[in-house]
Amino acid sequence: MLLLSRLRVAGSCLTKLSLTGICLAGSLSVSFVGGAYAQTSNTTTVAGSLEGEFAVDDSGAATYSIPISVPPGIAGNEPRLTLSYSSQAGNGPLGVGWGLSGLSAITRCGQRLVPHGKIHGVDFSAADRFCLDGQRLVAVSGDYGADGTEYRTEIESYAKVISNGTAGTGPESFTVWSKGGLVLEYGATDDSRIEAIKADGTARSEARIWALNKQSDRSDNAITYSYTEDQSNGSYRINRIDYGGNISAGTTATSSVRFIYEDRTDIRTWYQAGAKVTQDKRLANIQTYEAETLVSDYKVNYDYGGEASSSRTTSIQICNTVNDCLKQIWLKYSVVKSSNGSFEEPIVWSRSGNWTGSVPHLGDFNGDGLTDVAAIYMGTGGAQINLISSDRNQNALVKLVTSRGHETSISYTPLTDKFVYTKGSGAVYPEQDYVSPLSVVQSVERDDGIGGKRKIEYSYAGAMVDVKRGSFLGFKQITSKDVQRGTETITNYRQDWPFVRR
Repeated sequence: MLLLSRLRVAGSCLTKLSLTGICLAGSLSVSFVGGAYAQTSNTTTVAGSLEGEFAVDDSGAATYSIPISVPPGIAGNEPRLTLSYSSQAGNGPLGVGWGLSGLSAITRCGQRLVPHGKIHGVDFSAADRFCLDGQRLVAVSGDYGADGTEYRTEIESYAKVISNGTAGTGPESFTVWSKGGLVLEYGATDDSRIEAIKADGTARSEARIWALNKQSDRSDNAITYSYTEDQSNGSYRINRIDYGGNISAGTTATSSVRFIYEDRTDIRTWYQAGAKVTQDKRLANIQTYEAETLVSDYKVNYDYGGEASSSRTTSIQICNTVNDCLKQIWLKYSVVKSSNGSFEEPIVWSRSGNWTGSVPHLGDFNGDGLTDVAAIYMGTGGAQINLISSDRNQNALVKLVTSRGHETSISYTPLTDKFVYTKGSGAVYPEQDYVSPLSVVQSVERDDGIGGKRKIEYSYAGAMVDVKRGSFLGFKQITSKDVQRGTETITNYRQDWPFVRR
């Protein structure tokens, strides 16, 4: 954890973030723009580094995570937040691929063939189901969505979930008792219960999202979460987290995490059952406080990239109240594009030979922020689909430079590359062997710490999907080859539910 220390520089005492107790006064911070380093604002760069962790995950995505250091809470009850990147993620509140991990919410999700026996999309009716951080909730006592009904997660997490009250066709709020003894409230405050917006712009009585608003431990040490709900846009964003208080003792919070946003030009709009959602802000600063004293300020810088002009996080830096800063982490992206749109192989179905009798649907089907066209033909033999992808702007992270100056370079390839991916065979319905233009990491080259480079090459085999569950079952095998050492590591994964990717 970064600690506050005090150091005398040129006869003055400066409060600063320090890992080593050394201050390099008067140096100038820089940012990475368009492949070159450029000067930004006058700040004092101090010794130390902002640490992050790079990995290739079990779906072949490049990932990078930067933990947010916060002042300690009581008995360890404090927010655990991380700036997280995935090369397979879309354009979110921190730009393409980036998100803030450590928050929690219950959302509406549709029915599917397994376990519901039918496919039914979200329509804000009593037929909707609920998901806790992506895990479906299964009713074990009471009617689904009713007051007092008890649930478990589909993959057992030993959490007890109760729905409370009624708001339209669904609950007003939820309470969760975790395996670790935490009590969590979702949607129990006005700002954490995010109502859906009708097509005419008016609010529905039904909630679209129940965000986490309070977490307390066995000793009643509490964390509260506050949000800004933009009802005109149907969106919301985390505003503040307060902690360090105790409910039983009646003491108030002593520490907080505060979030600052800025306008963005790559405004994103999508619809859920006619409910409009618009995202017009992006996260600029994450600030931690003890009482009203600023401890640390995580600054996120952006540019716009690709023909879609999507927001891209270009650097992340941590500073303190007097603008003493650790060196930035620099991030550079690729732009992979095709001139006039291209035919794509769909995830599950075979591609149709023509467009006759097909029904066109518009949407962002490959997560690049651009509108694509899916033409679906329903025949007696099943479904066929043509998918035309708009000009593909991948905006994938291809290089990162840590605050210590260590470089990592990443290259990607689609699963249609036979030199990197071996398609499986023999899958039995409802499972199906999978091939698509899904982008995966092909190689990673990193500084080895002694003046050289170390390169790891990746290959993949046997990906499958479950048609009835509508889920990706992952790869059967991932191989990583250390080019310099000449060694290989083979990792095998399970693809049987519920042990997928284990």
